[in-house]
Amino acid sequence: MPRWDHFRAHERYEVQCAATVRMRHRKLESQGRVENLGLGGAALSLSQPVRLGEPVSVRFWGDPSVELDGEIAWVTWAAHGGVRAGVRFRVERSATLGDLLRLIASSATATEPL
Repeated sequence: MPRWDHFRAHERYEVQCAATVRMRHRKLESQGRVENLGLGGAALSLSQPVRLGEPVSVRFWGDPSVELDGEIAWVTWAAHGGVRAGVRFRVERSATLGDLLRLIASSATATEPL
């Protein structure tokens, strides 16, 4: 039976790149790794806690590097003592979508979406 309590509009792909999350209303940055990435958002493993619903800017360090605005959609503790968080993107420019697609294509480690 399908699980209807969670719906994702865009597929996610495992990627290998670093990320920097800048909290827009606080002077705080968190470094981390991308767990998965898609057009609608990303799952990140971070060094610093973030707040649910908090507006953020995320820079993905890859080829090309991409910076996107979004908000924290979910937060949980990671097994290693850090934080895992989901970011929901707000993409206003089509050029940014193109950069994001190139980043996913250049760093995807899986051939099938998650």
